[in-house]
Amino acid sequence: MALALTSSSPRVRVIPGQGVTTVVIVPRTGVVSFVAMLAVFAFWSFGGLFAMLMLEVANRNGDSGAFFRIWLVAWVVAEIVFLLTIAWRLFGRIVVEARATGLSVARKILFFGPRSTVPASAFSGLSFLPDDPSRRVKVNGRRIPQSALTVRATTGSFRLVSGITREDADVVVAAVRRRLGKARSLA
Repeated sequence: MALALTSSSPRVRVIPGQGVTTVVIVPRTGVVSFVAMLAVFAFWSFGGLFAMLMLEVANRNGDSGAFFRIWLVAWVVAEIVFLLTIAWRLFGRIVVEARATGLSVARKILFFGPRSTVPASAFSGLSFLPDDPSRRVKVNGRRIPQSALTVRATTGSFRLVSGITREDADVVVAAVRRRLGKARSLA
């Protein structure tokens, strides 16, 4: 039995309903990258504890400890970012709801997260980009294409999800097209 480095389960789940089609997209989870992220988080946590001890020593010696205070502020911010990233990898979801009135996109960790809405009159369609120009990833000096699914609207376009496969993107586009395609032509 081999250890899977990425999730083999489907990333996209379509939930048809009365008057609404909900598409749930889960983030790609790799075991190796997740373990590496936890290791960096653990070492970063020890670094913050060490800075607290050094601040205490500086205070006992009558020093201001300004460097350690600045370090601890950066440490707290990084701890929060690490915890949010870990929570996103474990519990994060992108929830797309297509209604006759428009499209709403929510990025949720458990039940909390921001929601953006595109009215049906402004919605132009969904596009799969096999190479998203806004994301630059280089390995050994060579640029690696990064795929994305974007929402196009008359008010502007925004990236729905990055790193999605063509098959998963086709599922999302088909689900939204079934709900909104009667009124609009989706590309």
